[in-house]
Amino acid sequence: MMNALFFITLFLLLHGSTARLTKKNDGTESEEWGYVEGASGTGIGNFQEVGPLDTDLNPRNSTWLKKADLLFVDNPVGTGYSYVEDKALVVKSDEEAGDDLTELLKEIFNKNVKLQKSPLYVVAESYGGKFAVTLGLAAHRAIRAGQLKLKLGGIALGDTWISPQDFVSSWGSLLKDVSRIDDEGFQQANSLAEKIKQQIQKGAICKCYGNMVYTREHN
Repeated sequence: MMNALFFITLFLLLHGSTARLTKKNDGTESEEWGYVEGASGTGIGNFQEVGPLDTDLNPRNSTWLKKADLLFVDNPVGTGYSYVEDKALVVKSDEEAGDDLTELLKEIFNKNVKLQKSPLYVVAESYGGKFAVTLGLAAHRAIRAGQLKLKLGGIALGDTWISPQDFVSSWGSLLKDVSRIDDEGFQQANSLAEKIKQQIQKGAICKCYGNMVYTREHN
């Protein structure tokens, strides 16, 4: 994508939605993992979860950087610190977001022979799970076409928001099983889940989102 700037935070070698095996000074190998989020992966995934520093800029003992080099990407453009200079370039689908990220990978990997020798992994959470899947498919197609020079190691999805309808339908049973709601609350949760299902089918996304937030905050 031309005139689109993805914000990438650099720690050590690389940061973003990728993962690979790299050689350390002592000759041992380490993986490079990546992180894709629906909001700011650079801000949330990095400073609040797995990066080397927390939000107070204190070292994090559990950082993934001890096991891998990290690349955080704010995706799609328009989220976090990523932006476009031409508003017409703002993506309109998950597939377009995957294509954009694939173009970013081409810029990073096609010019670096060392990176091409190690497998790349895409790690995502929340809505970023959709981006990770579409990126994996787009990257796979580009690799087979000879347009992208990298080894795609795999995709890891954690608490990904892929199917809201299925997720909210499971909340009532889960909350009742762990004694967070009683029979009345169970019926209310299931009633809202059915309402959300109907709103999704009708395309009433804003109303659907409002009900999902209400269900989550009142249980």
